[in-house]
Parts: sequence; C-alpha cells; structure tokens
Amino acid sequence: MRDKMVVKKILQNDNRRFRRVDVELLGKLLLPDRTEHNCVSINISAGGALVATRAIAKVNDKIIINLDVINQLEAVVVRNIPDDKMALKFFASSRKREQIVNKLTWMVNQKEFSGLEARRHKRESLDNVFSIFAISVNHVYSCQIVDLSISGAAIRADTVPPVGTHIKLGQTLGVVVRHIPDGFAIQFKNPITDLSDVLPD
Repeated sequence: MRDKMVVKKILQNDNRRFRRVDVELLGKLLLPDRTEHNCVSINISAGGALVATRAIAKVNDKIIINLDVINQLEAVVVRNIPDDKMALKFFASSRKREQIVNKLTWMVNQKEFSGLEARRHKRESLDNVFSIFAISVNHVYSCQIVDLSISGAAIRADTVPPVGTHIKLGQTLGVVVRHIPDGFAIQFKNPITDLSDVLPD
C-alpha cells in the first residue's frame, strides 16, 4: 500500500506531467559529437532529469544519458541553466517510464527508511583532520575533511572542483557530487576501510 502511495506521488501533477524526485546518481552523457562527459543527477522524474555537468550542449540536442540505477536513456536538452546544469527530457516508452517510476519509488523508500540514498553509510564528524586532494599530477591541493563515511566525505577547501570532477583524496579515488559551503562533497569509487585511506601516503 505504501509503495502505491509513493508511486502516486511520483506520478501526480506538480506543474509538470511527472513529479521530480531529488536524488544524486552518477552518470555519463554522450553528446551528438560522440564525446562522453560525466554528470550527476540533481532530480529525476519519469519524463526527464536535471543534471550537473561540465558538458556543453545546445537546446534541442539529442543525447544519450546513462545513470546509475536508471541505466541508459535517449534524451533531448530542453534548457541550459547557469552553474553547469542541464535540463533533459527523456524519450521513453510507457513501459520504460513505468520502470523509472518503480526505481524512483525504491529510492524514495530507501530514503525514508534507510537514510539518504546519496549518503548510504553513517557519517562521522571530524575535527582537525587534514589531507590533500589531486585533480591531476600537477594539481594537488590542501583540504580539511569535515565528515567521513565509508562511501564519501565532505571537504573544506579553498579550491572547489566542478561537480563531476574525478579526484583523488589521499589514496582514494572519487568524484565530486555537489558543492557545499566552503567546499564540496565527494563520493568514493570504492568503500574505504580506514581513515588512513583518505590521508596522504
């Protein structure tokens, strides 16, 4: 019964045909010129998505988006938004839209009963824990780890990479998923096992 109520909420009119659900999923965009770019979803509905990306595409460009959990979809760019955001409309059959709704319903339930989906593991606040992060061999920056879980961290730093940037925090690879006051949040490629994984060698 609860799942049906959540589905109804996701499908109901909300000044759009489909209601959007705030969820962060990592993904890739394939543009018309066949270049591939990283992206992170900000919200998703059965009909489209708002994503953060450094990719540059024109309105009405047809692209392919591949998001974790949602998988691959054809889409069209409906508008570009300041601060590296892009609104997309999906080209999807009614069956595919139903599958998207089912997946969004699962994520909403996970969010309600298991904590935020984007922060699947309990985070611990840290005091005076400093490290470095690298964007490339020649671009290494000092930072402070504000809080940490096995799947990600909140970082305070003077240099804030764009959302979607792949970085190395200490010895751990990850991707920037959002900006926060005075820094950014990173999601690790693989779960860490110890604090030393995110500290310099």
